[in-house]
Amino acid sequence: MLTGEGTDARGHRPARSVGVPIGVPVLLVIRRTMDWRPLLLAAVVGTVIPAVPAMAHVHLGAADLCLLLRLGGICGALGAAFALDDAAAGATTTVPVGRLWRTCARVAWLTAGLGLWWLVMLLIAGWNAHVSGVRLPLGGLSVEAAAGAAIAVAAAVVALRLRSPSGGPGLAGGVSGAATLLGVVVAVSLLPADLTLVVPPDSPRWPAVHLVWAGVLVAALAVMVVASAEPLRQRRR
Repeated sequence: MLTGEGTDARGHRPARSVGVPIGVPVLLVIRRTMDWRPLLLAAVVGTVIPAVPAMAHVHLGAADLCLLLRLGGICGALGAAFALDDAAAGATTTVPVGRLWRTCARVAWLTAGLGLWWLVMLLIAGWNAHVSGVRLPLGGLSVEAAAGAAIAVAAAVVALRLRSPSGGPGLAGGVSGAATLLGVVVAVSLLPADLTLVVPPDSPRWPAVHLVWAGVLVAALAVMVVASAEPLRQRRR
């Protein structure tokens, strides 16, 4: 089997053609190296949070519904942090593409999975809002969720990049990503009221706050790219 980070059985790291475009077979191989179980578990837990009021036909205010969707988004982001971990790394052969291509492919698979799950979350949230007779700013809440997931995945990418070159199994990426996200959540919760980045939907600061979240999202994506870039010496080979 092929993986994205390891070496062969003899401990040698085979030569890679970092400029080879990713084809469908390589994409499928990369998908198999990803650990989807934490994401599936987190998605189930995250879906239950807004689904319980929907099934019970409980009438909640817009602020409470936003809180439920935010908590569900955090669950999904925590699961996403572990999706890049590969327990078989270090014992198998690498795919014939560079680190940046591998990361892009994994993030693309992860985005597709998270996107489908988040669509279900939005449908549940929309039903809750309909039952309660309120309107939810689903676009802004989606930006928050995307920024949280990007923070977790970016931290995981950095941790995997800093891992020992010898590879080997481990959860360094997922643990680091989850810990970073939880740290950000705690830090945001401790901000004073006039600086908080978690505001109710009727707050006049809503547009400005979500510009900040959009900036966080872009910054996290940039960190992924930088952390996935091949060293200059390796690209010249």
